[in-house]
Amino acid sequence: LRYLNEQAHGCISAEEFTSRINQPGFTSKTRKEKYDVIKTCISKANCGMQPSDADLWLFCRCFVLVVFDLDYERSVNQTLIRSLIKCKANTDSGLVWSKISDQCGFWKQAAATVIKESIPEDILELFGQGKSDETTMAISPAFVPTASWAIAALIGCWSEKNDADILAVEKLTGTPYSSFQSECRQYLGTGMISLTNGKWKVINRNAVMDAVRDLYFDNTLNSAFQIAAAYLKETSKQFTEEGQFGLLIPASGRFANSEPFRKGLLDGLCLLINGRKPAHCSEHLLEAKSQEMVCDVLESADWTRLVSLGELILILGEMSPIAYLRGLEKLVHHMPGEILRLFPKKNASITDQNFVTYLLFSLEQLAWHKDYLVQSISCLSAMEALQYEETNWVNTPMNSMVGILNPYITQTAAPLEKLKNAIQTVKVDYADVCWDLCCHLLSRSCINGMTNNSQPKYLMSTENCHAILSGEERDDLRRYYVQQALSMAGTEPERMSRIAKDLLLLAPDDRKAFLAEVRTASISWNDEEKRELWSKLTDWKHR
Repeated sequence: LRYLNEQAHGCISAEEFTSRINQPGFTSKTRKEKYDVIKTCISKANCGMQPSDADLWLFCRCFVLVVFDLDYERSVNQTLIRSLIKCKANTDSGLVWSKISDQCGFWKQAAATVIKESIPEDILELFGQGKSDETTMAISPAFVPTASWAIAALIGCWSEKNDADILAVEKLTGTPYSSFQSECRQYLGTGMISLTNGKWKVINRNAVMDAVRDLYFDNTLNSAFQIAAAYLKETSKQFTEEGQFGLLIPASGRFANSEPFRKGLLDGLCLLINGRKPAHCSEHLLEAKSQEMVCDVLESADWTRLVSLGELILILGEMSPIAYLRGLEKLVHHMPGEILRLFPKKNASITDQNFVTYLLFSLEQLAWHKDYLVQSISCLSAMEALQYEETNWVNTPMNSMVGILNPYITQTAAPLEKLKNAIQTVKVDYADVCWDLCCHLLSRSCINGMTNNSQPKYLMSTENCHAILSGEERDDLRRYYVQQALSMAGTEPERMSRIAKDLLLLAPDDRKAFLAEVRTASISWNDEEKRELWSKLTDWKHR
């Protein structure tokens, strides 16, 4: 049923969906039988009236029956958890799971009763249950925009119990904290700001930022970038003096500033950069300072800094995409050993983590934008070329690339030519990676393993994060992948056998072209090489 649901979502018309379901070799006999059962059930429920192809397509798009995804190569428990998360969360299940895993480190290992009230607000928001910043509530009619409120909106969250937060607020406002606090207290209970156990949060943040955008000046934003750059280079206290990452978190927290403050300030700067240009700031100040900060943070960053950044690296990528992509690519080329330490180890213990996940998510997000697709794929291919150990984790550079370039449902808003350019870039720089990528894109697993990649939060609106290719363009893209695979296979029997494994998925013309290549190339092969390919072709013949 999950297969039918994903195919329905991946088609732009009922005709294309029906064609996929009825195409031998594309849809298995078992899945076709399930489709027929659904059709029969709908007919019986409507007094024998047969549903149209359009009705079945729309039904399969919205009908999911307790999907558990047990065919994925990962822990069964993690698969079940992520499937349940996907049913309720309003964002990528992998991102939510990573956030929950991080939060577990804050709770005592042997002590705690977890109830809804003890779950942090930012996790509740991922399930649509928190007090979201996107609330449509109007700000108080009595609200008077002030410099203090401009700072409050920029920060978003802070803790009165954290000395570093207080010092940062005083640096940004240029006044004692007590003065800033008194202005915020005036609006408690108005739905604009909340105070819980010493933790402040601007609830109606977007509306407040719109009201105070003319109160941001160069000196304020320069100070904000200085503060952010300083804490982004801070190493988490989870690292020991020997440089080992530990699960235990000190009572004082992982960093000098509180976690909500660290994320809140970056959020605020990113909101200003993407759509809320202050009227009284120097032209291009935000772009220049964000580029400078991103370059500074990534310059010679070792693995401890990348791990310490955590989910903040997602925001960092959207603040200055070009600087981020260049900085990350430079790290992969010049400091590959530090990047390799982010990958999980094959025989790791149960407490070890996959630190490369947020890096992959950041590149998946940027790949949605047509201007950053090619360079994002280039970064992912460079990471894939590193000699990391293969594990059961699904968060790998190759899987990220396959998710983005999947010809059945591309996860980018880039046009067809950009997708082809991305493949050509990988082919020129990393030919072996490109060969492996094309084989994945033409395999049956590409049809069965459709995933939801991370989407940008600031760079593009949710409405614009969708594939723009027509059915004809997707067919063209598949043919292009076939051409690239055949050209790279040459006359090598092992590569020919790999293509033959999924020959049934190719269009008739592509099959003929492949068999013609085999007929010519096999003349120089020995009997063992011919036997391997013959076994693949025999399997295909009897399907």
